[in-house]
Amino acid sequence: MHVASQTTNTPTGSVTILDSSTTLATGKVDSAGDVVFTASTLTAGSHSFTAFYSGDANFKTSTSSAAALPVNGSQTPADFTLTPTGATTQSIASGASSSFTFGTSMQNGLSSPISLSASGLPNLATASFNPAYIPPGSASATFTLTITTPKTARLDQQINHPATYAILAFLFFPLGSFVLRRSRTSSPSSLLAVLILLAPLFCVGCGDRIYTGSRTTDASKTYTITVTGTATSPTGTPLQHTATVTLVVLPPS
Repeated sequence: MHVASQTTNTPTGSVTILDSSTTLATGKVDSAGDVVFTASTLTAGSHSFTAFYSGDANFKTSTSSAAALPVNGSQTPADFTLTPTGATTQSIASGASSSFTFGTSMQNGLSSPISLSASGLPNLATASFNPAYIPPGSASATFTLTITTPKTARLDQQINHPATYAILAFLFFPLGSFVLRRSRTSSPSSLLAVLILLAPLFCVGCGDRIYTGSRTTDASKTYTITVTGTATSPTGTPLQHTATVTLVVLPPS
């Protein structure tokens, strides 16, 4: 606060600062005609300040006109929220797609776009967002995450084939008898040719000893999908929030 004179002298005395009718502080005028005040009890909002000069031997009292000034309270930093707005757990068959919905809300004047990403996806699955990002200046917005899973083939291997064995035995039994009768008189090259013809029957038998039963991929798998939104504060600081949903992938029928 500065007290000025219309003459060559400098006013002395004290100055009182009032907020409407409430006295905030009183201080002495220094040699330059200035008074400095500090106040820490003002509430947020509009205030009307006046200054009252008490006068001295050379100057009369004086009251300034009211000055309306806003007082800002503590400011909450600009930010945003990210939350699921639909079902948070979904089950789909392998090879199918599933969609989750989310909502965002800008807080305290955030004007940055929000980029979107997803992690924790099934192997070879793809994720897409609609829209691809939240544009700047949106007070609130919703978006959809669509996850497309790859088709997993059901593996059924029936190894035991009794009918096949019976047919092969029927076809090769006469040949085997012939081999036994001719084994003493046949040349080595003839025996080799016969053994080559009999090889498929022995291979089938070997396969039966190696693979028993059938194998299937019947287990379902559960995935926690994390969606991350990233924005930038007015001061350039990265802002990041996440939301999670659960995807259960069932085996193909």
